[in-house]
Amino acid sequence: MKLLQRKCCKKFIKENPNNITTNTLNLSNCVCGKIYFIKKIDNFLNIKQRRRLLELGFIKGEKIVVIRKSLLGQTFLVKIKNYTLSLRQEIAFHILIKENSL
Repeated sequence: MKLLQRKCCKKFIKENPNNITTNTLNLSNCVCGKIYFIKKIDNFLNIKQRRRLLELGFIKGEKIVVIRKSLLGQTFLVKIKNYTLSLRQEIAFHILIKENSL
C-alpha cells in the first residue's frame, strides 16, 4: 500500500510541479524558536492520528512554534494556541508548515 502511495505522489509531483512551493516544509525540518503557520496535514497520515491532530487544533493557518527538539531529534516540543504539546518525528513529518501567513 505504501509503495502505491509513493508512486502516486511521485506521479502527482511530475505532472504538477507548480503545486510545490518553496516556502513549505515539514514540522520535523524546522528551526526551534521560529514562528510558523500550518499549511496542511499530509494525507498519508493514519486517519485516527489525523483526526486527533485536528481535535488538538492543528488546522490550516494556525500559528505554531517549535520550542525544543530532543537530543536525537525523535520528539518535538511545540506550542500551539495556548498549550504545549510533544510530537513524535513520524507524526511531525506529516505536518506541512510555511514561514509566513501569506
